[in-house]
Amino acid sequence: MSIKSVMRDDLLASLRIPRSRWEWVPQNAGGFRSIRDAYAAQGETELAALQARMLPVNDCVGDDVIQLAPFDPKTLGGIA
Repeated sequence: MSIKSVMRDDLLASLRIPRSRWEWVPQNAGGFRSIRDAYAAQGETELAALQARMLPVNDCVGDDVIQLAPFDPKTLGGIA
């Protein structure tokens, strides 16, 4: 284990990046894996939680000021 990989892992952990997305920073030329799987994991763990925390604003305001589409990993954020 080199100091470079330890520092990289510490930085990614401090940014709350899920371990499945750590593979986006390859240690070698073949380090990239399925971006679709990483995107799905990120959506299930982070995006869905953020959406759930934002929707109660509608109750406070009394109107639907925040409207969020459900997370769909098949769309890859609308770019696929």
